[in-house]
Amino acid sequence: TWLYTGDIADLEGDGETLRIQFIGRSEDVLTDEFQTRSLDRAHALLRGLKGVQDSAAYVTKDTKGSVSVACAIVKTEGVPLTEKQVLDYCTAKIPDSIRPTRVSFVDAIPRDGGGNVNGSKLRAQLS
Repeated sequence: TWLYTGDIADLEGDGETLRIQFIGRSEDVLTDEFQTRSLDRAHALLRGLKGVQDSAAYVTKDTKGSVSVACAIVKTEGVPLTEKQVLDYCTAKIPDSIRPTRVSFVDAIPRDGGGNVNGSKLRAQLS
């Protein structure tokens, strides 16, 4: 029996050797017919940009239902940072498949009790 939680995971093996690897919430990952991609790598790479105190990549849909990746950035106080600088950095460092194409500057990134980005709250905050 399965419990449908909205989480996506990889299952390897069976019985006593079954291993479950959590990928993400269904609304927080990119999926196509070939694979499911987590945005964890984009989160980590965005934090490497000078002037970024905190960041998060998230999945967004436009009015036509097209899916894309956007990012929210908390700037380090006193360090100037523009949308163009962030997008240029993304082009240089982040793979096309998970690269943000839109930037929003925010005061804080919503997180759950475990410190993980709360994608639902972030999308609601920026919609």
